[in-house]
Order: sequence, then C-alpha cells, then structure tokens
Amino acid sequence: KPLNSTRKTPIEHSICAYTLDRTEPLIIDDVDADPDLGGHPAVEEHGIEAYLGIPLITSEGQTVGTFCVVDWEPRPWATEDVATAKDFAASARTEIELRLELNRREELESQLRARTEAFEALVENVTDVVTVLDADGTIQFESPSATEVLGYEPHELEGTSLWERVHPDDHSSVQDTLETIVMNPDRRLTVEFRIRHADGSWRTLESQGRRLPEDVDLGTVIAVSRDITERRRLEERVRLLANAVERAQTGVIITGPNLTPPGPEIQYVNEAMTAMTGYDADELLGNTPRMLQGPETSREKLDRLKRRLSKGKTAVDEVINYKKDGTPYHVRWRIAPITNEDGDTTHFVSVQEDVTTEKKREQELERRVKERTRKLRAARDEAERADRLKSALLANMSHEIRTPLTSIIGFGQSIREAVKEGDQDSELVSRFAGLIEKSGRRLLDTLGAVLNLSKLEAGEMDLARETVDVAEELSDAAALFEMEAEEVGLALAVETPDTPLWGRANPDGLQIVLKNLLSNAVKFTGSGGRIEARARVKDDTVIVQVEDTGIGMAPDQVEELFEAFEQASEGVGREYEGTGLGLTVAKEVLDQMGGAIEVDTERDEGTCCTVRLPRAEEAPTPKESRLQENHL
Repeated sequence: KPLNSTRKTPIEHSICAYTLDRTEPLIIDDVDADPDLGGHPAVEEHGIEAYLGIPLITSEGQTVGTFCVVDWEPRPWATEDVATAKDFAASARTEIELRLELNRREELESQLRARTEAFEALVENVTDVVTVLDADGTIQFESPSATEVLGYEPHELEGTSLWERVHPDDHSSVQDTLETIVMNPDRRLTVEFRIRHADGSWRTLESQGRRLPEDVDLGTVIAVSRDITERRRLEERVRLLANAVERAQTGVIITGPNLTPPGPEIQYVNEAMTAMTGYDADELLGNTPRMLQGPETSREKLDRLKRRLSKGKTAVDEVINYKKDGTPYHVRWRIAPITNEDGDTTHFVSVQEDVTTEKKREQELERRVKERTRKLRAARDEAERADRLKSALLANMSHEIRTPLTSIIGFGQSIREAVKEGDQDSELVSRFAGLIEKSGRRLLDTLGAVLNLSKLEAGEMDLARETVDVAEELSDAAALFEMEAEEVGLALAVETPDTPLWGRANPDGLQIVLKNLLSNAVKFTGSGGRIEARARVKDDTVIVQVEDTGIGMAPDQVEELFEAFEQASEGVGREYEGTGLGLTVAKEVLDQMGGAIEVDTERDEGTCCTVRLPRAEEAPTPKESRLQENHL
C-alpha cells in the first residue's frame, strides 16, 4: 500500500518512532539487515527496503516530528541524499515552528480580547468611577461612570492630569498615596479627597487604588472611586444635631443605617451616654452598639428591634447592656429611623435612659411579692398536708387504736366471765392474756411510731452519730423477732461477719430502722416464707439488707411507701395491720444520720430493703464505748 495514501499511522506502528528518540539522522541502507527494523510490521506492510529519517528539532530543543525518505529497494544513501533530506527537514521544521508561534499568538490575543471585553463590561456597568493613571498622575483611562459622578465624558478626562481637578488642600495626601502604591505593588490603599465637578462644585471621593501588573499595557495604577459627598453632608448634619442634644440628661446615640452585621456604625454620642456607659466618646464613635451588649442582653429583643427598624418603625424596649468595666445596667431605649427626602433611612437616633435603680426597686418589690406568695403557698401546702395527715391519722388511729382496745376489752371481759363462773381453764385464760398482751403491744407500737415521727419532724430526736458495730446491732434487733417469726412459721436467718462491722450511726436510731424493717418483713411474709438479714461492707459503705419472700408489691408503689400512713394494701381493704409509718420513720432517721434506704420489690415475689451507712475506719473511742455501755 503506497505510503502517500496513508495520512495517519499510529506512532507505535511507525518506523519513524526510532527517529524521534535521536538527535542525528537515522540512515539505513538495507532495512532487512537492520536488527531493529528488520521484520517491523510497517516495513513488511509497505515493502520498505531502505530508510532515511531526519528528526525535526526546534530552536528550543523540542522534537516535533520527523522527515523520512524511503525506498523499495536496498540502496546506499549518498551524502548528497542526506544533505537534501536535511534541507527538506529544515524547511518542514521552520514551517512547523511558524505555525506553532502563530497558534500561540492567536491564543494570547484571544485571551487578551476576553480580558479586555470583561474589563470593559465591568467598568461600563459599575457605578463607581474606575480610573487608570500613570505614575505622574496622567489619566490613561476613565470609566463611563465618570459622567454621572464628575460631569465629564471619559474622553474629556483621558490624557489630562489628575492634579488639574484635585482640591489644593488634598493634593499632598493624594500624591503620597499614589507614590506609595507605585512603590509597593502588593499594597491596596484608600484615600479621601475633593475633586472639582464639571459644574465647578467640589465632590468628595473615597478612592481605593493599587498598582497594575507590569504586563498590562494600560497604565501604572488603577483606582476605584466612590462619591461620598452626600454622606459627608449627612455626617455634618449629624454633628450639628449632636450639638443640639449634647446637654440632654438622657443618653443619645446616632448611628448609620446599616443593620447587617456587625451593625450600624456609631456616629455620635452625647456626654450623658459616655457617663452612662463609662466609655469615652472616641471609644464609641466608629464602633457599633454591639460593644455594649453582653451575655444577658436579650437576643430576642435585639431581633425584634432589627425587624422594626428594617420596616422604618420606631422601637421602644428595655434590655440589659454592659458598661466599660463590665457592670450590667438596665437601659430603656427609644430608637427611630431618620430618613431623607426620598424616604430612605440614613441614620438611626436612639434616646436611652439608665433605669437600673428603677428596675432594682421593681425587682425587689417583685421578689418580696414572690417570697410572700411562696411563704403563703408553703403555709397553705403545709396546712393541707397537716390536714391530710390529720385525716389519715384519725382514720388510721381509729383502726389501729380501736381494734386492739376492742380486743383488750373483749378478752378482759372473757377472762372476768371465766373467773366469775369458776372456769379454771388455765390454757384459755393464758391464750386470752396473750391476745391482750399482743393487742397492747400493737397499741404501744402505734403510739411509739406516731411519737417517733412527731419527734423527727420537730427535730427533737437526738440522732448524734457515733461508731457502732452494725453487725451486732442487726443481730440484737433480729433476736427480738425470732419468737414471733417462729410462731407464724417463718425462717429468720441472720448473716454477719465474725468480726465487728464498724459504721457511723446513732444506736437508738439504727435500732428504730432495723426493727421497722424486720417488723415489716415478718408482717408481710406468710407462713413457710423466709427472711434473711445481712450486713457487710463495700468500699466506704456499710450495707444492711433485710430480704423476705413475702407478698411484695408493684415497683411503681415504692415511692409511696415513704409517705406517712401508706401501705401497698391500701387499695384492697388494708389487709395487714400496721400504722403505715414504719418506712416513713426509717427514712427520716436515716436522712438525719447521713444514711440512705432503697427498696427493691416485686409483687408476690418479696421485698429487699437496703440500708447504707458511712463506714467507720476504726473501733469506737473509749468515750464512745462508755456511751454505748450506758445506752445498753
């Protein structure tokens, strides 16, 4: 297949790839005899027998292609052949370099046109005046906005000197700024100056300038200027207004119209405002009212203020602000917008009054009212509680006192009748006497529980803590219930360590707690049940547990157990005897001794009461031992 019919061949399939890696011509007289090209697919496909390749290397040292000459017969390449091929290769290389340079220039020109168009679009639509200057102040470019701001067409200004129109008093500051920008390419500086308008008046411009890159063939410095003439006039009006209110007794602040963060700039404060806040005027001016705010300043009220002011409405409110020394004070303000002839808000004026003393009087009055109300409510609640306790006591006592008294009277009458009739049945008399004793003890327990609760609530029970052997106290308490447990068919087991278990408690108080827990366990555990009383130590705590297999209760009833006159059986006709004061008294005693009690229970499965007391590190002192002996 003729080579000139194949316009493109993949480089990996071309024998020219061998030439690309060289800096000198590749000359092969007989391809079949060449170790690299012999048998090459391209050689066999096109029937190439001789090859002459010249690499095309640009002046920058870049290989951009090859110029090749082939023959279909083996042949020696003469020097003239190589020279001719080099000449053709040089022509091809020159053409390629020209095309590459042309493409590069076209790309640069395209980029320049795009940047120019973007710049022109920007300056044609911007409201600020865009000016390009030489280092000496000659204007090279002026944006169309110059017509609106200065009254000149751009071409009237281009080619003229800036100094022709700058106010003489501002010439020095502008000159210094221009020179600084020229000498410091990375700096961006702002200067304010007056410039003459086409109508002869003076306009105040705020101009920000920076140096242009050296490759920009337009000028040395670009400046963006904004007409602030009207703003300066308004500021002058503000100063005049400040003079009018300077002697006012209330604080006055005048700010700019900006409501976006960080807020409106303070442009004026009177002496009353500086006295109120502790700040000097210089510290407030140029800042924002946010500097007076702090952690207790209501964000909700500030948001409400912003909404009203943004709608052009007056705002009246009270907030907490902070003085320079950090002291909070209550301020009552009235803030109103100031508008121009077009109805646009140009400033806000705030009249403020320190009402801290007034607020303190109000707060003190409110505090007294609240305190009086609290006391009245507490008295009412206490009266209602006392009334409930009285009702519960009367209802409970009518049962807990009348029942044993009725038994005592009845069994006493039975004994009297038996004696009167000459009945000498000692067993019957003994049983009746035992029932009388039991009823009497029940009555005594009832009165004792009420008396203990009364003393506890009145703070009249001495519960001074000392070092006690908790294990011994538990054993002593359990011994009192062994006979009663045996009579009703209960197994009562006590598990304590062999050595003393020292804890901090009041011996009398601890006995009250233990007896109440054991009494409840016996009372609410049926025949055949089991009661276990345990004492042990864990870390810094002595733990006593009384666990039974009795009736138990629903776990959600536990909190009610510590209320006076409460039993889990209240809702089912108060099936079990008792005052309902046992756990109430136990908890109150433990609270006053620095202990705690927990109840873990399940209905029909039993109850476990856990008492926690502070552990004592050592045995009691001799003084405490004598006190315990006296107690015993």
